[in-house]
Amino acid sequence: MNVRDQDGIERESHEDIENTLVKHFQGIDKDPNLDRSMNIESITQHILKLVTYDKNVIMFKPIAEEEIDQVVQEMLNGKAPGRDCFIVEIFKAC
Repeated sequence: MNVRDQDGIERESHEDIENTLVKHFQGIDKDPNLDRSMNIESITQHILKLVTYDKNVIMFKPIAEEEIDQVVQEMLNGKAPGRDCFIVEIFKAC
């Protein structure tokens, strides 16, 4: 990864990149009139979205008791899933 400093010089070493970034971000929050929304959008558009909006909605929906029952029934017998060392058969019997 390479980074261009404020003079347009491309920096390649870890130390040079770190120094360039530190110099850039020092005091950047002190400018109250700086509109960062366009810059943020131009950067974040390149970040791969691993979780779609639809998947995010599914992940945060309430878990139904039936789903828990199904998962417990699918677990292999003779296993202790937690630190309490209760074997799966105990949960299947409940």
